[in-house]
Amino acid sequence: ACSFVTVFDCIKTTKGYVQMRGRARQQRARFFCFDDVNPAAENPPVRLEHAKEVESAVEEFLRRREMTIVPLSCPRNAVAERIASTSAEVEAIRNGEYATDTARVDLNSSKSLLNRYFMGLPMDDGVRSSKQRFKALMPIYDDEARSLILPSHLPLHVRHVQLPPEYQQAGKKRIQSLLALAACVRLHHHGLLNERLLPLERQDLHDKVMKVALPTVPIITPSKPCTDAPPRAGNDSKTMYLYRLEQVGEMFEQHEEALGGRKRKMGILSITPVPQIDICLEHESLGDVSVSISEVAKVVVLADQWSQSKDFFAATMNARWRRRTSHTHFEYSEEAVGAKPSLYALVALNYNDKIDWDRMRVVIREYNRTEEERIDVAQRWSDETNWPRLCAPRYDPNVTYICYGDSFKTCREPFPNPDFVSYGDYMLRKRSFRVETTCPLYNAQQLWKLPRKMSRISAVNTFLCTSTDVKKRREVPEDDSEQLGNFLACRGLRTVLLPQSACMEAPLADASLYLHLVLLPQILYHLEQRLVVDAFVRHSARISPRLGGYLKRVNEHSMLEALTAKSCAVDWDYDRLEWLGDAVLKVLHTDALVNAPALKEWTSCLHEGDLSVVRSAMGCNARLQELGRGCGIDTFILTRPLSRGEWTPTALVLKSDNDGSDLAKDVNAKYRPSSRVIADVVEAILGLIYLNFGFDAAQDVAVSLAITLPLPRTDQLVDYDFVCSQSPPSPRTARRVASFLGIDTVLHPSLLVEATTHASCLHHQTPSYQRLEWIGDSVLSLAVRKHCFNKYPDLNVGPLVVIESTIVSNETLAYLACRERMQDIVRHADSTLPSRIESFYCDLRRNDWGLWTTDPPKVLADVVEAMLGAVHCGFGFDVGQRSALHVVSPILDAIFAHSNTSELSSSSVTNTMMNPRQVLYEMVPSVKIRTLSEHEYALRFATSKSVWKCGRFADTSPNGDDVVCYISCCNATLLALSDHSTNAARNRCAGLLASVLGKPRNDDLVAALACIASNCRKSDDEELIL
Repeated sequence: ACSFVTVFDCIKTTKGYVQMRGRARQQRARFFCFDDVNPAAENPPVRLEHAKEVESAVEEFLRRREMTIVPLSCPRNAVAERIASTSAEVEAIRNGEYATDTARVDLNSSKSLLNRYFMGLPMDDGVRSSKQRFKALMPIYDDEARSLILPSHLPLHVRHVQLPPEYQQAGKKRIQSLLALAACVRLHHHGLLNERLLPLERQDLHDKVMKVALPTVPIITPSKPCTDAPPRAGNDSKTMYLYRLEQVGEMFEQHEEALGGRKRKMGILSITPVPQIDICLEHESLGDVSVSISEVAKVVVLADQWSQSKDFFAATMNARWRRRTSHTHFEYSEEAVGAKPSLYALVALNYNDKIDWDRMRVVIREYNRTEEERIDVAQRWSDETNWPRLCAPRYDPNVTYICYGDSFKTCREPFPNPDFVSYGDYMLRKRSFRVETTCPLYNAQQLWKLPRKMSRISAVNTFLCTSTDVKKRREVPEDDSEQLGNFLACRGLRTVLLPQSACMEAPLADASLYLHLVLLPQILYHLEQRLVVDAFVRHSARISPRLGGYLKRVNEHSMLEALTAKSCAVDWDYDRLEWLGDAVLKVLHTDALVNAPALKEWTSCLHEGDLSVVRSAMGCNARLQELGRGCGIDTFILTRPLSRGEWTPTALVLKSDNDGSDLAKDVNAKYRPSSRVIADVVEAILGLIYLNFGFDAAQDVAVSLAITLPLPRTDQLVDYDFVCSQSPPSPRTARRVASFLGIDTVLHPSLLVEATTHASCLHHQTPSYQRLEWIGDSVLSLAVRKHCFNKYPDLNVGPLVVIESTIVSNETLAYLACRERMQDIVRHADSTLPSRIESFYCDLRRNDWGLWTTDPPKVLADVVEAMLGAVHCGFGFDVGQRSALHVVSPILDAIFAHSNTSELSSSSVTNTMMNPRQVLYEMVPSVKIRTLSEHEYALRFATSKSVWKCGRFADTSPNGDDVVCYISCCNATLLALSDHSTNAARNRCAGLLASVLGKPRNDDLVAALACIASNCRKSDDEELIL
């Protein structure tokens, strides 16, 4: 600030003139500006008279705008009741210092320590650069009242600090030091300074909430293995459950008839009951196959019969699921089951649903044949052979065919491909295998395609798939069956001729039996998942009767979704439920921090940012995974995908052919659930409970598992610790707010005043809205997530996050507040707020990017969230959720009008409605969005200053005053854009890049960016410009 300013050069801009006049800010300052009046001189860019006129017009405009939203005055006598100093404060003032076991503060350091505490609080963007807005977050010394006023996020009994009467006659500086010392003592007494008398760090907040508030995580010993053992040896017997495993489908039944299956089926022999399932699988050759497992009877099984069942199970799974090139095999091991799914084995049933022990004995004997024996059997094929049989070429033993017997042709026959003279010529030249010309050719068909992953589930079980995954049913081909000798061929399989001398029987040669093994891994994979779900429900009832009672009433398919990790690579996993459960956990911890007796006094003094840190600590992954492991939840998480070498039935162990060593240990370690997966499953379970039984049930479960703290049973969730005596809201204002919130009863006056009081109102008894805004943030998040969860059951979490961020963004909430003129009831003392709201109104008129080109004052969005927090505190959870949906209903209606998923993902809808930054993050998560002032960008990127501005690329200027946003990926700048405000530049730049990358022809570019981001190392000394 200067007392004398003289301008000699001509005025170039009105803005420059106003800035130069602003330098003369001292009392009785004088400002002189010389103007060239020579008629021969060139006309200056701006004449002095014109600059004065513009300045007067601007001042008049600002004066009128300030009358629209009048800032509250801050009378010093507003606080009717002064808070007396505590004994610790009086003693510290008397001694001139305050000490703990590890630190001390005296009069010389008290003011700096107090400033350090408040400067360390989380602040919004732009607060530090605005003196008036920054002042509202710093302590204010009232020299006339000899008192100290702390920021308004603190409760009334903490905010106002006064000296004892005997110290109020000291000098100004000493009074301020004494007040600061008393304030430091008070902050330490309320747990806002640690034992070193320093501001609480993140670790301090984390340790306090863990050690003081939350109970110890319970450790639950795992369940003992099933004591219901199978028959062991000799004449030992056991009554077991026999289940029919039936597969039905038009193509399946035709193939079964062609292979002579005679209505024989597979069965499951189990010690304990297994769930009866009914699913539909899709197969490329067999079409739709309906699979059901239903109980037949209870049977008495002898020890040798049980042993035969185990050998049959191992033989069939080795024939179907073993990697033929890996030199490994499966062995049955009862010890591998433990306390997990039921102990069971596979058996063969005849047409009367009786166990066919003879057929099983033959299969086991044939599977144990050596390769020489299987070659010898093929050479002795005759009309007496039990056709059809499975065979494999000796030159390629890993390929299997269905052989139907002699075709009565020899290898002299011309080969279909004219490049080869005959079948014998083809075998010699192509396969390097010599056959005699008189060798008979046998009719054969290629084997069915053996799926190695989980088949798509049809709408029979809609929980396992979405409507977009239910494809149009495969049309059954017309009856093109042909006769292969005396046998009917399987429709849809390619027919070939194989030389007899080049064949050997497959290890499992029973063709009709193998048909039932084609989909067996998929069936058993789903069965064991259901067994895990049943075991988890029983385990839950043991560790928490409340949780077990709720889970017993939950659909088992939903339970399966909550326990399935994304590594299973199926169409269903816990991702959506975890996304919902995260919001449930956020509200649970919010209520606990505000109302739990163990935390209430401490958290009432915390700033909004510190409250968020504490809330995150209560629900962090480390604590949730500790809880999951302690409760044994981690042992029931499904992580293995249906893939050869990755998943096997529980009772089968993978062994090496060379030394018989167990190879399952490496696979088990690979798919052991990580800490994050365990934490996600805990959140998914909470989301599942909330979805089915409501918030009270989720709270009961969370308390029983020590996730959160029990709350007192009161109708009022937040105590009104102040009396609304200053400027109470008028009945008209209360009704207007109630209409905006969609509630029938007006808010309590104290809650309404608190929800609309800005932090700049330092001298008032009313606390600022920060605590209610923090509560309303969690309330709004849960309401929007549940609504989106139910509205879009087909969407993955990525698009749901984009929708949520669009609805709860500052731009959206500020628009909704201005739409109902909620800014008129904001109580504040910030003279900059009216002009910022006016700028927001002007930006809304721009139609190119709608809300996303605006820079709304955060106070507007905060007030909306604070009102929702007030509804939650005053009327309870259910009313709060309904109110939140009512407030954002205009945006919900606009988004949900595009109910079709394809419409939501279209570029036009994305550009105009969805949050552009979130859209870009979902496309390329590794991108970084940064902003610089235009002149900083021009200096930093001297070699490439071109940015997108006003619809074209232009160079930045070292003298420019715009904001440049540039987006980079692995130090490669993808796009730079200039705009008038930081928020608009970020959103427009992200939206433009997302629009470009979203075009179909750029799919490869998006994939390449994701690949580069995951593999390359970031370089700090090199900046690539694309």
